[in-house]
Amino acid sequence: MAETQTKKNVQENAAKAGDRAEGAAAALNDAAQMTAEKIAEAGTQVRVAAAARAQDAVQSLDGLATDSRRFVQKNPGLSLAAALGVGMLIGLAVRHRS
Repeated sequence: MAETQTKKNVQENAAKAGDRAEGAAAALNDAAQMTAEKIAEAGTQVRVAAAARAQDAVQSLDGLATDSRRFVQKNPGLSLAAALGVGMLIGLAVRHRS
């Protein structure tokens, strides 16, 4: 009879442990889902911020290109002299390295 009672206690304890394990697994699953949602939300925020900054950079570069064209149109001689000077400096730098 004592063996039967011991087996019954072991079975009950195993069942309780199984129930606790299921509860722990469910809690871990919920925590993992919440973490995944937070990571996805953070990724979305980063993507939106990066897209906004990229758009700002494109607009800045467009403005710089427009300003450069206007300067060259208003000052063609100065622009040509500057281009010649930069070309000579590059040529000297390359010649001394060879």
